[in-house]
Amino acid sequence: MDVRRPTRRGWAAIALAFVLTDLGALGGNNLVVLVASVAWAAVLTDGVLGWLNLRGVVVRRQLPDELYARTGCRGAFVVGRAGRLPGLSLVITDGPATASAERVDREVVLPAWWRFPERGPARLEGLEVRSSFPFGLFDHRVRQGEPAEVLVYPCPRQGTARAAHRPSVEGRPSERREGTGDLRDLRPYRPGDRLRSIHWPTSARVGRPMVGVRSAEEDAGRLVELPADPGEDALERATGALLEAWAEGVPVGVRGLEPELAVPRRGIRWKRRLLDGLAMVRT
Repeated sequence: MDVRRPTRRGWAAIALAFVLTDLGALGGNNLVVLVASVAWAAVLTDGVLGWLNLRGVVVRRQLPDELYARTGCRGAFVVGRAGRLPGLSLVITDGPATASAERVDREVVLPAWWRFPERGPARLEGLEVRSSFPFGLFDHRVRQGEPAEVLVYPCPRQGTARAAHRPSVEGRPSERREGTGDLRDLRPYRPGDRLRSIHWPTSARVGRPMVGVRSAEEDAGRLVELPADPGEDALERATGALLEAWAEGVPVGVRGLEPELAVPRRGIRWKRRLLDGLAMVRT
């Protein structure tokens, strides 16, 4: 869809061209006719060059992997030029995200930020590419791409999660104990960790206390608790606790969603599944 609308400056130029044309025709003044011709030439040139400027410009969006409400999430627009002429003074809009480029001769990547006011499903309409090149007399707009359905996660806030333990043979939770098996991983020291669990060679090398994660400790995890009727504040704190546990490499689950989501696990797919559940909670 190609839309061409005169700007305020363009309406003024068109009106001036009409007035000068009438004055030159009625008065027979060649100088006025010449000025009117220049005005009409500027209007015509702006319309043609502005259309050619957008012809061949191809834009596609690169959304960030995760979108959080009220938080600027960085993605990008990839802008390419199919024709020989460069694209000049382009402005690209995709819902809440906007980016601009002064010149596009080949493929360029323009950083953009998507910011949504609330969590849940959201819809992005097609990309809009616009330009007022060369004289600002017309606002040229071209819509590209297809609408996209995205899921916005709750805004993360600082929250807490309690330790989760694997049930014993009898089905009762076992007491938390330090790992005694093979060394599986290293993580930063957390308040409450025992000094004997610190991996001193690595701590000396990186300059901060690092704790060795062993097989027995690895089976434990963290469980984020949701109240029976969670509000937005509870969902945001649960999101923050989930992301904190995931960043530390700790298995995490959420109690209060589907029963199977309350079993702490690792992995990016598991993380997104938990976030999807938090984003779709009805309040």
